[in-house]
Amino acid sequence: MAEVVIPNSVVCINSNSFIDWNGKLECLSPNFVYEDNILFNKDKSRIISFRNQKLTSYVIPASVTSIGDGAFSFCESLRSVVIPDSVTCIGDWAFSYCSFPYDFKQELSSRFGEKIFR
Repeated sequence: MAEVVIPNSVVCINSNSFIDWNGKLECLSPNFVYEDNILFNKDKSRIISFRNQKLTSYVIPASVTSIGDGAFSFCESLRSVVIPDSVTCIGDWAFSYCSFPYDFKQELSSRFGEKIFR
């Protein structure tokens, strides 16, 4: 599938909806914010899907309190993520198949548990 359009009638998107898919995404729904290839919920408190394959580092906005299951999966260019204290929940396999350095993985695992990596 080369392109997905999220129509304005969509109110819920499940975690892992766009895992390992790099096609074009267009969001028409007022219930989500899609900017810089990152899909957030309406108030930007949850990252649903991080689809920016070019970034090597990313600072999560302070408005974010949770990261969805598989949200950053397969972001192989990503080497570091700054996670603010506002983030209290990270979904299962949120960072699976990312190429983080070992010490960075250790730090995240100690804060949020082993299940955030695959």
